[in-house]
Amino acid sequence: MIVSIVIVIPLVLDLFGLNIKVVAIYFIGNILIISTIIVTIVDLFYLLKFKRNFYILSSLSMSFTISLFLLLEYCFLNDYYDFIYVWSYSKSTLPIIYKFVAIWAGEAGSIMIWMLFNSIIIFFYRLNNQNKDDIIFRLSVIISLLISAVFLVVLFSYGPFQIETPFIFPNGRGLNPLLISPFMIWHPLFTFIAYAIFLIPFTISIIEIIKPNKS
Repeated sequence: MIVSIVIVIPLVLDLFGLNIKVVAIYFIGNILIISTIIVTIVDLFYLLKFKRNFYILSSLSMSFTISLFLLLEYCFLNDYYDFIYVWSYSKSTLPIIYKFVAIWAGEAGSIMIWMLFNSIIIFFYRLNNQNKDDIIFRLSVIISLLISAVFLVVLFSYGPFQIETPFIFPNGRGLNPLLISPFMIWHPLFTFIAYAIFLIPFTISIIEIIKPNKS
């Protein structure tokens, strides 16, 4: 599914003019965010109501978040400054590597990257434990999904695909000069990977702390 989205969407978008392309990206991006929220809520319902590890829903969420990331990167790399987020953190003269990493220069992109890694970690955690019927496992997944759902709603409120025609700096405002550093390339990336990796241990620790002591 991810491969088809990555290949098909850019090819289809390139058939249209810039204005139509921008509007299409706006709708596709917001639909992907809303769809991810809905899938996460449905996933929570299955876990709470039927106590089933329906990990296919996690694979769907992972596909949506990866597609979101690639779609926003597509906008950065193609200098689509009609999007406020792209205009705010990129400009035409910015080196290509900083255009790529500019996605996590702001709140919306940072949350998007975090949710991307969260979805990957949750999916593989559930896939590796697909036959496990354990209350600790189920609750850890539920809490992880609740955290993801909250931040997905926050991401939607930030509007990473919001459109506005720039009146000044038509070629983008660019990154803060302090962020044009090699540390910008790897530091935020590894930070959000670490956040995602420790999500499951964090939820398990919380459950172990609050659960009744049967002894």
